Amino acid sequence: MAELVALQAHWRDCLSTLPESLLDTAYGERLRIVADVDIEGLEEIEPPRGWGRDA
Repeated sequence: MAELVALQAHWRDCLSTLPESLLDTAYGERLRIVADVDIEGLEEIEPPRGWGRDA
């Protein structure tokens, strides 16, 4: 999960430094989509049994 948060932070940095001429391109739109995903709530989700959590 920490890697996903770090990647999103990197993509947000990429978006913030993207030249204005590229903001409306497919690349800029995809960066914006990834940057806008709310992943903080994912850390609170408890995966179902069977995902390496069987005790």
